[in-house]
Amino acid sequence: MLDSDPTYHSFLLDGQTLLLDDYLAIRPEREPDLRRHIAHGRLMIGPWYILPDEFLVSPEATVRNLMLGAKVCARFGARMPVGYTPDPFGHISQLPQILAACGIEAAALQRGLSDESTELWWEAPDGTRLLTIYFRAGYGNLAWAPTTPDAFTRAVERQINQLAPHAHTPNVLLMNGTDHMLPSAGIGGVDRGSERSVGRAGRAGSQHR
Repeated sequence: MLDSDPTYHSFLLDGQTLLLDDYLAIRPEREPDLRRHIAHGRLMIGPWYILPDEFLVSPEATVRNLMLGAKVCARFGARMPVGYTPDPFGHISQLPQILAACGIEAAALQRGLSDESTELWWEAPDGTRLLTIYFRAGYGNLAWAPTTPDAFTRAVERQINQLAPHAHTPNVLLMNGTDHMLPSAGIGGVDRGSERSVGRAGRAGSQHR
């Protein structure tokens, strides 16, 4: 889809890098395409090697997970600077400290919070703070979005109405995708046409740009 649809902004590889080598073991001829899309910011990889369950591994394993992820990202020329950890059932208190020490600028998560705002400062015991995005409505809150303009606009408005009262800024993050889901064909053209009818500025983007 990244090759065939120039309106499709980008695809988030779930914060991981492990599957890059798995994919290339089967399709080695696609490595130039992968590198091109990664270099252009259309395929976002890392920062993890594999998404961790923070309570099932040792502290050293968490650090080495990020180190290995950084090594793979360096091979491909880019790393998403967001500690994307949406699905673990809770988080270790030192994670902001670990992420910051690895050069990561922000975090994004869903589980482990309750009625907090969608943007917050997450502080580790040592005082390290990271700007954190809380997926209050889920990390797939615009998954399966309809591709007809009116229905798409209604879906966006529902999410804005749900999230805006809990945001510190005029921005809300809508995630078009979720686990085990193919990219949404045609969504790139529809989202550009919805801005006028929604009545606020909007753009296709990613968690960090």
